[in-house]
Amino acid sequence: MANVIGGYDDNLIGGYGTGAGVAPAAMASGSTGFLAATLGYFRGNASRSIRMESTGNLRAYPDNLQRPAPGGTGTVDARTTVGRSVTLRASERIGHEPFFSVFSAGASDAPLPAGIGETSTATGLFQRRSHSSHTSVSLDRIWSQRDSTSLSYSYREQQFTDAAHGDNNAQEVLTEYWRRLARGVRVRAAYRYADREFTDYEGTARPTREHRIEGGPEIETALSRRRHLAVALAAGATSVESIGGISRNLYHAWVPVGSARVTLGLSPAWSLEGGYRRGFNLLQGITDEVYTTDTGFLTTRGRVTSRAQLQVAATYSNGRTSLVPGSDNKFRVYGASLQVNVPLTASIAATARYLYYHHRYSTAGALPAGFPAVYDRHAVGIGLTMWVPLVGTGSSSPLLPR
Repeated sequence: MANVIGGYDDNLIGGYGTGAGVAPAAMASGSTGFLAATLGYFRGNASRSIRMESTGNLRAYPDNLQRPAPGGTGTVDARTTVGRSVTLRASERIGHEPFFSVFSAGASDAPLPAGIGETSTATGLFQRRSHSSHTSVSLDRIWSQRDSTSLSYSYREQQFTDAAHGDNNAQEVLTEYWRRLARGVRVRAAYRYADREFTDYEGTARPTREHRIEGGPEIETALSRRRHLAVALAAGATSVESIGGISRNLYHAWVPVGSARVTLGLSPAWSLEGGYRRGFNLLQGITDEVYTTDTGFLTTRGRVTSRAQLQVAATYSNGRTSLVPGSDNKFRVYGASLQVNVPLTASIAATARYLYYHHRYSTAGALPAGFPAVYDRHAVGIGLTMWVPLVGTGSSSPLLPR
């Protein structure tokens, strides 16, 4: 599969209220380009399977970078059943990928937080390169017609090639238990342990540990022959232990957490999904503090004609450093996207997309020098997606409406 996309980035009000000690920077708008090619292989059946993918890509910002920035990833996913009740899964992902900064020229070159999504252009735009890996294994078991469990472990690591700041690693253990109460109704209980470490601006490796316990109902029901509803609710508490970025003192706190997810099948062609989650985030490269965050999203997708597919999504997130003694920094993030795909043949589809992103931080002095406390971005792109089966049985094209 291959993607070729060209477009334009219009950064409207970026530069208002930059980080401490730096005058506001004018964000540069300009053209963008993206090229990616993926080679995939799948072999398997309902009992066991293996999937391998290798992707290479180029990102171009002609008005800001002298040459396109290359990147690449490789992924392996394997699954097998042991007897009738046990399923074992394992995956590995490795990558060599660029990170871009919206910092003004000469400012610190730490990475953007994961929530920003696609790369952002700015005056003095430059890139950092990193090596990353993500390993995960899970064991699922059905104990009876009513009871099932899942146990999983994951480890991820990211190392930058130019300097140590921003390097990070994390390992997580998740155990889940489900009990079926009635047809389409079950309850879930889960415990998650996360141990994370990242290297801050002073070159210190700072740990963050989290224990999360939660549980709640999961319901699936048919509203009619063409409509269905799925609801998952959870509530619990999280224990967070970390080191303050300013005080360098160890702190510990218990905080209520929760999540909700609703999926509504409006018709065979349309669906609507929304969700909310309360948790904690460490915005690596932006601040050294742990933020209590509330995040919500809403997505709808479907066919607007017999062939054209539309997807519209919106997200909102806010956070504050309420756990850190003597700190009360806040942020808000808005995002929206619209994408239209139109198959031209069984192997080629045209795509057009629009992206909006906005963030606002309350305390510019808590940000790295040069990072904008207010940033507003609009981007548009159009291109082609191509899919060609090389070997094996003629599976249906993923580009055609279903």
